Amino acid sequence: EELGGEEAESLYPFMDWLEVKALAEAGFDVGPHTVSHVNVAMEDGVVMAQEIRHSIERIREITGCVVRAYSYPYGEEASITDEVRKVLVDVGVCCAVTTVPGMNDRKSDPYLLKRFNITGNHGRLSFDAVLSGLRPF
Repeated sequence: EELGGEEAESLYPFMDWLEVKALAEAGFDVGPHTVSHVNVAMEDGVVMAQEIRHSIERIREITGCVVRAYSYPYGEEASITDEVRKVLVDVGVCCAVTTVPGMNDRKSDPYLLKRFNITGNHGRLSFDAVLSGLRPF
């Protein structure tokens, strides 16, 4: 399956399906991110729904996991539409993460969750500081 193209693969090495399955078997939740890394908000309704539904079905098929969360491929708030949200609700996803950095609380929209980008450049202290909110990402 297409996972973002050769150019993206060279910049961001992806796990293969055996690695994904092993991660799920180790107790991690595994979630979808579309099939071909399209900006679902820019696609017509049919393509958008197929990208979301097929990515969820594939994760379930390979891992046996219940898919609870979704990660928007282009996760700035402007690229997330009510139509995308409706498909996520229809397929049983209860939350989705954006690419907007920040903390969440009880009032946060579960389909517009913020997150921090943690990279291999973060040491333990830096990691702890980012997650605690003491240090901006």
